[in-house]
Amino acid sequence: MTSVYITNQQIQVVVGTASQSGIAVRRVMTEPLPEGCMLNGAIINPTEISQRLSALFKREKLSGNVHLVIDSSDVHTRVMETPILSERPLREYLQIELQELDPMRDPLIDYMVLDPRTEAGGGLVLAAQMERTLVGDYLALFSEAKITVESIIPALAAVIDLAQHHKLLADDTCILSVFDGSMMTQILFVEGKYRFSKRIRLMNEFGTDALVEELERSFSSLLQFYRTEQRTTPLSSVYFCGFPGDVGAQFVRFLDTLGIRITALPEDAFVQTDNQCRLSDSLYVIGNLLAST
Repeated sequence: MTSVYITNQQIQVVVGTASQSGIAVRRVMTEPLPEGCMLNGAIINPTEISQRLSALFKREKLSGNVHLVIDSSDVHTRVMETPILSERPLREYLQIELQELDPMRDPLIDYMVLDPRTEAGGGLVLAAQMERTLVGDYLALFSEAKITVESIIPALAAVIDLAQHHKLLADDTCILSVFDGSMMTQILFVEGKYRFSKRIRLMNEFGTDALVEELERSFSSLLQFYRTEQRTTPLSSVYFCGFPGDVGAQFVRFLDTLGIRITALPEDAFVQTDNQCRLSDSLYVIGNLLAST
């Protein structure tokens, strides 16, 4: 299986296999993108990206269909309680509900089951919708590169699926922070279950005190949200993914005073990689191998 994720800075490609017993990553490839080709999941320069995508696949002798993972603020997700329904009626139910809650002109809708039967007797799903034009832009990009896309899933779904199998995350109450250039996505898990996420555009440069202060404000806001939920389980960890360089001693001390440890997302036996690939640097594209199985 070939998984592809296009970040603001590069094309990531992973070839591997996945099942409920584990993920085996066989090859990892990247192709840098000039600044401005992608912005927050939106394709700005399709010609340049298509050419680089085609060159990467030719150089690495890749063939066959690909599974694409997308991270964009134009992909809207929400946790929803639903009646117990089979797939087709459930999609119809979600389409009606989402159009009332978050209307789009021509949406495509998907979902993943978080809990098949809750204590209230219904189901719990992560519903996702995006404009059909967004998907069309990606399909046109890959078509120009002579590559067939077999499936597309939101990045959040890939992370949630992987977290359910990651030994450390399966029961943890933590924040997973994923960085892509100036974008940061914060994902809150409570006792291993997805609770909330938000995307933030960072306004300050990495390696500056201003960025540390910006991170402190952002995490303080998320921690305040967690406290208002009146949760009894303490939030124990913050895991960083894709952060360029040192997070800064000041920020580490800030979290330490709250009793929260910070580290890069550790490797896990569920994901078998070589020394050239770290899970924390390739979270979306590796998680997609499992989610697309």
